Amino acid sequence: MSFIKKYSPVLVVIFISVCALYSLGFLDNYLIKDVSSKKYVFGDFSYTGQLKNGKFENTGLISLSNETKFWGQFKNGDLTGKFVYIDSDMLCFVGTFVDGTIVDGVFSNNIGRAIIKNDNNVNFESFKGWSYTGKINSTGQYGFGGFKYVDGSEYKGDFLHGLANNNGTYYTKDGEVIYSGNFRNGLFDLPKT
Repeated sequence: MSFIKKYSPVLVVIFISVCALYSLGFLDNYLIKDVSSKKYVFGDFSYTGQLKNGKFENTGLISLSNETKFWGQFKNGDLTGKFVYIDSDMLCFVGTFVDGTIVDGVFSNNIGRAIIKNDNNVNFESFKGWSYTGKINSTGQYGFGGFKYVDGSEYKGDFLHGLANNNGTYYTKDGEVIYSGNFRNGLFDLPKT
């Protein structure tokens, strides 16, 4: 396998990350020496930027010991404005926060790419051909959403903790209903006979 083909997802993430940093103006902030910014070290992480009343303020850089980096704009300690997150596994997230809450963003890694909209809806398309549209939180997919499998079949319905749960419908790639009803932990919840 050629180098380019093998590492193309990583190269894409690096390219997107550099473009995002440039377009968001973060490179300007770090290329110009700001005499009021300092580096603060707190155990396994450091913050380079300004503090106001002991809280992060203006544009700052958080670096973790595992090479995870986070560039963002802070106001009174909360993320407010544009931000970029890159971890040691090349997970990249570029987006906007308002008062500590994600408003929108684009997520990319070696699995796929997601777009997050201001209502917490995610449109995720994997590089392998499956996709998910719906809400997501730290425990996975939740609420109403749709998951399209590589073979073209699709589940539309409720999710909980990343799995089909409660009411939903499973379709063939041609749109034929295979099952419509209750799901439990990702499986058909058929009535006991």
